[in-house]
Parts: sequence; structure tokens; C-alpha cells
Amino acid sequence: MLKLPYQVVNVVSGVLNDVVAKKYDLEAWFPASSSYRELVSCSNCTDYQSRKLEIRYGRKKVVIAFNVANMDNFKEMIADVGKYGPHLNPPTYHELRVPLLKNEVEKVDQWVEGHKVEWSKFGCSIMSDGWIDRKQRSLINFLVDGAKGTVFMESVDASSYMKTGQKVFELLDNFVERIGEGNVVQIITDNGSNFKLATEWWKMYGKGTMNLQQLAIKHRPKEDTKMSRSLLSQFLNLSNTSPRFTSYGTSSKLQQTLPIIHHNHLPMVGVISNYRCYCSVSSPEPTVSESSSASLKKRIVSGVQPTGSIHLGNYLGAIKNWVSLQDKYETLFFIVDLHAITLPYDVQQLSKATRDTAALYLACGVDTSKASVFVQSHVRAHVELMWLLSSAAPIGWLNRMIQFKEKSRKAGDENVGVALLTYPVLMASDILLYQSDLVPVGEDQKQHLELTRELAERVNHLYGGRKWKKLGGRGGSIFKVPEPLIPPSGARVMSLTDGLSKMSKSATSDLSRINLLDSKDAIANKIKRCKTDSFPGLEFDNTDRPECNNLLSIYQIITNRTKEEVAQECQDMNWGTFKIVLTDALIDHLHPIQTRYKEIITDTGYLDQVLADGASKAADIADATLGNVYQAMGFLKR
Repeated sequence: MLKLPYQVVNVVSGVLNDVVAKKYDLEAWFPASSSYRELVSCSNCTDYQSRKLEIRYGRKKVVIAFNVANMDNFKEMIADVGKYGPHLNPPTYHELRVPLLKNEVEKVDQWVEGHKVEWSKFGCSIMSDGWIDRKQRSLINFLVDGAKGTVFMESVDASSYMKTGQKVFELLDNFVERIGEGNVVQIITDNGSNFKLATEWWKMYGKGTMNLQQLAIKHRPKEDTKMSRSLLSQFLNLSNTSPRFTSYGTSSKLQQTLPIIHHNHLPMVGVISNYRCYCSVSSPEPTVSESSSASLKKRIVSGVQPTGSIHLGNYLGAIKNWVSLQDKYETLFFIVDLHAITLPYDVQQLSKATRDTAALYLACGVDTSKASVFVQSHVRAHVELMWLLSSAAPIGWLNRMIQFKEKSRKAGDENVGVALLTYPVLMASDILLYQSDLVPVGEDQKQHLELTRELAERVNHLYGGRKWKKLGGRGGSIFKVPEPLIPPSGARVMSLTDGLSKMSKSATSDLSRINLLDSKDAIANKIKRCKTDSFPGLEFDNTDRPECNNLLSIYQIITNRTKEEVAQECQDMNWGTFKIVLTDALIDHLHPIQTRYKEIITDTGYLDQVLADGASKAADIADATLGNVYQAMGFLKR
């Protein structure tokens, strides 16, 4: 915060000195929509992502953009400030954007933490309000009102689903989870049609809401009570109309909350006539149909290449995790055969490897009633969208990809095709095509996901918003910007011959990995010959013992035990004893998978039907996205 003397910026009367403003060209510091005369007060502002610099004098603030720090007249002004006190160097653009902003973020986080303590003690109300910004984006603001006041938490770009009731509900539901379900007494939204649609999934506890208000009014001064009752009278019809559309009542949790809430703040009396109120998580879960429930879930896409055999690293790092994700999310799992041809491959084996991979998905527990399983090349929109995205992807973004550098070096530059360079664009297409919310990623794929996010934002900027709307589209964002879903600790499986390298299909030696279809003898032989060390006992997390940590982690995951339990069991074992224990555990764990795989792979009709159904469901989503992209980019409609 820069405190300026009276001689430089005169804000005592609430107006900047015209002479000073002219000297330093203050008008140039502000966006066209504002003026240096508009002193913006944001003493409790939590929107630290807006990247603003605040120049303060007394209790007044002038808010300007960070890039003002690069202007000569700003530096001149700061130099003049130094004449009136100790020498003052102007902050650099980097200092404003990084260390100074970081300090402000930490202060805001601490301030919010103080509010969170009050939310857990006395409860809170969630407020959401939709609006359209100058870029014609549909945004939703989320605020939390509690005993210490109201906190602005975030603003979400909901352009892609603003008019979809179930998506709005999902957004609200996720926000409630973040604040803490046990802390939320009521949710207040604006009265837009999208929020009205969400009532199909909410149970609107109007009676509970008014109980809160009436109890609050009871403890207000008489002059406030009259005003509050007149406001409530506008809402009395809710008691009569709600039962026709929803069920409502007051749950035991809400009843326990009532005596606490009314001592601290009146729940939104005064804005209630323009907003829809929901006593949300203190009430029983809403009843929804199966189809509605599926549409409310966040969407995840993921896949594995059909190159080589599926090994333990693929299983523990990805497929096993999918089985747990399919219950919580809407999931699409595909065999990424188009990615398999970026390097030289066996043409005779690609088709067989693709079927084997699909069969192993199912054998490992992927449930086709919960997840769509399909082959990437069976949905042609993947390649079409990749080409469209390529037009927006700067070549410099692709050249900096670490995996391209590593793989091209291994293959030799003369053997490297363009597909290896554009591999990340195809991966972006795989993700953005399905408007994915989350993407499970490991360390080696984080950079590619970041490219996907950058591409989504770039295309949204180039072709979305008002530009798209002028072409007859809905406007707003074309793509949803996905977030990474980090796998659980220990899911990264390392090579059996090198504890510092990832278990990989492309490793030269087959002894480096356990394949899911390995025989008992093969498993026993690989574990017997795996690399160990000469330290006594076994332990986790010793950086000098990467092989020990890897083998113990594998044992922990496949036996579904805690790290503490495994550490206690194995701490005094020698390698000979532990290898026998690990071998037996691996054979026992993989046996049912191998049995199920044999059943599926021999039932050709069943597997073909699964892949056809999965491709059909995926294509419905993909074609809708692709159509929007073609429209936004100005193509002639077919």
C-alpha cells in the first residue's frame, strides 16, 4: 500500500487535485469506464485475483491496474513522493504481481479464516447472484453472510450452462460443500429462470426459512419489527404454494440451529422479496431421478494407450482409481488409439491391443452402467476438434513440451513425425470435446493439462462471448476450463529395476514391470529379480531407498491397508521374506482380474456392444461441442 502525501494527491475533500492529476496524467491510469475522480473503497475486498494496486490516503483509496507501474509518469510521481520523506523507490511490475500480491492474498486468507470460525459456531447464509459483464459473460457471484458480516468468495463464469437448472444446482451444491454443509442455514439466489429451474432438485424449505426470520424478528427492537413483518407479509403465500411443487419442513438440524442464528444476524430480511430462499443442507437430501442425478455429477475423462501390455503402473495409477471415481462422477473412459501412433508401432497388433485394453478396463471393475467405455478413433470429432484447436495453438507452446523433447531425443530426430509434436493438441481435444470438469493427471501429464487449459482460455477469448453471439450462438465460453484431479498418494508406481524411473510400457526390459496378464511364474520371477538395497529392515519415505519405498507402496495399495499398518508389519523383514509376501499378494490381487478378462475377451459380441454403446454416448456430447466450435469460428453450417 502506497501512502501519498497531501501535496501529491489531495483526497481530503474526496476529489483528486486537478493540478496534480494533469501533471501525472492520472486519467491514463484508469480504464475508460472509470475516472481518477472515482475513489473506489474496498476495505474488505476479497477479490484479490483482480490484480489491482491501491494508492491510499487516509481512509480513501484509488484503485489502478498493475501495469501502471511501467508508466514513466507513475515513476515520476513516486520520485516526487520521496521528496517529502525517506527515499522511496517505485515498486516494479514484478513486485506488484508476485510478492506484494502474495502478501495481500495471505492477509485476505487470514481475514476469511476468522469469518470461517464464526460460520462453524453460529451458521451462515450463502448468497448467489447472476449478472452479465461487459464481455457478455454470464457470471455468478458467491457470497457468505455470517455473524461478522458478508464475505465475497468468488465469481464463476457460468456462460456455458447458465440456463441449465441442474448445472446451477450443481454449482450451488459444490459451493455448499466447500463452506461446510453443517454450517449453512439457508441459500439465497436471485429470481432468474435458471435458479427457478433448480427447484426441481432443491427441497425449498420456505417454512424453515420463515421460522428463522420470525425468530430473528422476535429479538429485534420494536421499530425494526414493524418493518420486518411488512417485508415478510409479501412472502406468506410461500407457505401455501410450496407444497404443490415441493415438500418442506423443519429438520432436526435446522431446529438445533435456530436458537443460535437469531442471536447474531437477521437472515436476509430486506432482500427476501427479490430472492429465492432455500434452507439447504440442514434439510434432508433432495429426491432426484436417476437421469437427473447423473447430470448433476461433474464429468471426468481419461484414457490409456493400447501400446504394449497394461501394467501395474497403469492399473494402480489410473484404472483402479477410475473404479472409485465412477460412483461419484460422470465418467468417460476411452482407449486412446490415436495417441498410440505418434511413435513407430506394430500395425498388426494395434487392433488386438485396443480390444485387450478395453477388456482389461471392464475386468478391473469399470462398470458400463456408470461409465462410458469407447475407442478414441470411433468418435471422429476428436480429430476434427484437434485441427480446429491447432489453428489457435502457437507453435512455441508445443515446442516447450518436455515429453516431446524427451521422446524425440530417444526416437532420433529423423524418426519423429509431426504427430509427436501435436500430441498435446489431440490431448486437449480429448478433454475439451466433452466439456470435462476434472482430469486425473500424473506428474508427467501436468504440463499437457496446463496447455489444455491455456488453449481453452485462448479459444474462449478469440471466438467466444459477444463474437459468438453475433454469429447466432449463445455467447459466453465455448469450452469449460478443466481442473486437475490429483491421484491419491502412492499411486505413482516406479520401475522394478530403477526406483527413480516410472514403470513404463516403453522400457526395454520386461523385468521392469508387472503386466496385469502376467502368469504366476512371471510375477514371482520379476519380484525375485527386482532391484533392492542392502539396508537392514524396510521403511517408507527414505530418499536413499527409492526401491524400498516403491515396493512397500505397491504392497500397501493392493492389500488396501494404511501406510502405518504396512510399516509396522514389514519393518523387521528382510528382502527375501518380503518378496515372498509381495508375490503372493500380487498373484491374489490379479487373479480375479485375469479370470474376468478371459471371460470378456472371448465374448466378442459383448465387448463390441460395450464399445459401440460407449461411442454413441460419447458422440452425442462431442458433436454438440464440435457444432458450437464450428459456429463460433464462423464456418458455414452443413
